[in-house]
Formats: sequence, structure tokens, C-alpha cells
Amino acid sequence: MAIDIEAKLGFREAFLAAGFAGMFAAVVAAAVLPDLSADVDRTAGLRAIPGLVRRDTRVLSVGLVNTTVRFLFAGVLLSTVVLYAGTNGVELSGFSETGVSGVVMALSVVASSAATVAAGRYSDTLDNRASITMPALSVLGLGFVVLAVRPTLAGTLAGVTLVGVGVGGTNPPLLAYLGDVSPADDVGKLGGVYNVFGDFESTLGPIVGVPIAYRIGFTAEYLLCAGLVVLAAVMVARTLLVAPATPNPELADAD
Repeated sequence: MAIDIEAKLGFREAFLAAGFAGMFAAVVAAAVLPDLSADVDRTAGLRAIPGLVRRDTRVLSVGLVNTTVRFLFAGVLLSTVVLYAGTNGVELSGFSETGVSGVVMALSVVASSAATVAAGRYSDTLDNRASITMPALSVLGLGFVVLAVRPTLAGTLAGVTLVGVGVGGTNPPLLAYLGDVSPADDVGKLGGVYNVFGDFESTLGPIVGVPIAYRIGFTAEYLLCAGLVVLAAVMVARTLLVAPATPNPELADAD
């Protein structure tokens, strides 16, 4: 017998749960993360960022790939999946399209989390961590293709799982690669650059993703997403895989 879960829980409960989860995470972080303030370089500000990016094309490539992945996942997929479910009549017992989208998002995040752990661990065995991003990007692109051509419950679950695995498989290796190519004094600053690239597109994605879906449809939009993944893979192959993953001493002069 189907249970009307959504009749019992609403947006108020959802936001309260998210708020308490965030506060719990903050308490855990404060308790377990070490204090590294003594090791932080406080001399560099925002003025250093353009120089850091300009002096090593690998830094720009890592940032752009992260931008692409975050745009597609947090920007496009998670902002359009509820519309996708409703438009294609994707149903799950006990849930409307809103509930289905919640299940789908949870599945993608779980898949991403599992892939993050596996990819991060495996990347430690590689001379060039960026090489693992190629199969991860392939899985990411395949996920969007599945979503485009199989708008069913099974296709949706398979597609978002593949997308989640692809996202999780790219993030730790790229961030670790950035640490490999960064001089010791610039690891924190370049990590900040990495996050700025990703956060910008995570914000921009919903602004453009939803209107595009209404204008050209989900099939075309998700196929375009797969095309962006191909471009990201080409960027990795042409910049990150052709040079050794060693620090660029010129970056130290960017301050």
C-alpha cells in the first residue's frame, strides 16, 4: 500500500532538517578539524588570484573542469530534475514528481560520495592523478545521455547514479592534482581558486538551466550537457595529461 509521505512532511520540515544538519556538521568540524591558522599564508589577497591562474595553464584547466562539473551537477541537473520527472511522468509509489526528484537527488549524492572516497584513494597510487578524471568524465557524460534518451524511472535512476559517480570521480583527483602542482606556500590559495570556479557555476547553473529546459526541452539540454563533458575531457587530455604533475616554481612569485 502506498504511503502518502509528502502529505505528512512539507517545505518547513525540509528546511528545518537541512538547518539542523548544517549546524551538526559545524559542530563536528569544530571538534575534529585541527587548527592550522599558524601555517596559513596571510600575506596574499585576492590580487594574487589572477596571477596564479595566468602563470600556469594547468591551474586554469583544473578550475574550468571543476566549473563544468559543478555547473552540470549542482547547477543544471539538481535544478531541473523535478521538472524532468513531472514532464516525463516519472513516478515512484508514494511520491509525486517532487518526491521522486528528492529520491533522485539523494541517489546521485550517495553515488557521488561513494565515488569520491574510491577515486581519492585510488588517485594516491597514480603518478598523475588527473588521469582518473578521464574515465570519471566518461561516466558523467554517459549519465546525461541516459537521462536524455531514457526518460523512465529506471533510466532516471541509472542516469543520475552515473552522473553522481562521474562527479565524485572527478573532484578528489582534481583537487589533489592541484595540490601536486602547487608550491607549498600556495596550496591554500589555489584551493580557494578551485572552489571559486566551482561555486560560481553552481550558482549560475540554475539561472540558465531551467530556462533552457523550457526552451529546448530536456533531451536537447542533457545532450548538450554531455557535449560539455566531452569538451572538459579534451581540456584534461591537452593540458593535464601532457605535462608532469610537479609544482611550477613561477607560481611562488605571483604574490
